[in-house]
Amino acid sequence: PKLPQSYFAAFQYALSNAFLYRDVILCWCGTVPQPDLIAELADFFIRFDQVDWAICFGVFENLLKISARVDHIGGRCGDVLRDVVNGLGTAGGHDRRAGGTIPLADTHPETLDSLRRTLRQRILSTLDIDEQQGRRLLEACPTVPTP
Repeated sequence: PKLPQSYFAAFQYALSNAFLYRDVILCWCGTVPQPDLIAELADFFIRFDQVDWAICFGVFENLLKISARVDHIGGRCGDVLRDVVNGLGTAGGHDRRAGGTIPLADTHPETLDSLRRTLRQRILSTLDIDEQQGRRLLEACPTVPTP
């Protein structure tokens, strides 16, 4: 099917806001036009040859949607995501795929920043990864003049 420009803008935003922590990509997708896009992005990022985990999260309506993927059997993806969102929302899944939802009281930038920090800390702690190991997946991309 044909895709709207907002779909490609969401991919650009996600690529610009993806961070690599050892073998994990954490990606902030921002506000998305459809919730399935977050799962698509997790499917996209798990294909990166340097990662075993891809976890993407973004806002759809008044919900924070989370999608996680693991690239190996025994990853306990659903269990890990349930632990991460415990007390904040709900999650479920299987060994290699999981999804979750956190209801948002508001979508103010400060609220989202705080929740993003909390989720990052919980994810990295659960996976035993030092936060200081993080870096942007991609550096700023140069642009060319209009062809």
